[in-house]
Amino acid sequence: MVCGQGSVHGDEVDNIPNLLTEELQKYVRELDWKTATLTRAIQDLRQRLPPADISQRLPHLLAHSLASNAALKLQLNAHSATKEQVKLRTVSCILRSTSDQGFILGIELKELKSILWSYC
Repeated sequence: MVCGQGSVHGDEVDNIPNLLTEELQKYVRELDWKTATLTRAIQDLRQRLPPADISQRLPHLLAHSLASNAALKLQLNAHSATKEQVKLRTVSCILRSTSDQGFILGIELKELKSILWSYC
């Protein structure tokens, strides 16, 4: 019952005159449905709250999580730096190899020229 006087059972419902219009009855049913939905949502949220002993450990867990995250970032940065160093070393070796090959080709060309000039 909407008036807050408790619930009505069985034949008592038939004895109460219908004072509400159909539109108001529909509105009351919607409000009852919304109330039930909100009650269930509140109960679900209360079940999700951690017990007191867990909530006391949360600051420690947060600090541990932040420290772990910082350590992982340091490892990732070190790994990235190592990868960059390897790439730079590879490029350096390729450039040195190319320059050595160019130097060797230059010497070979000079030798070929000297051989060709000696035949002329």
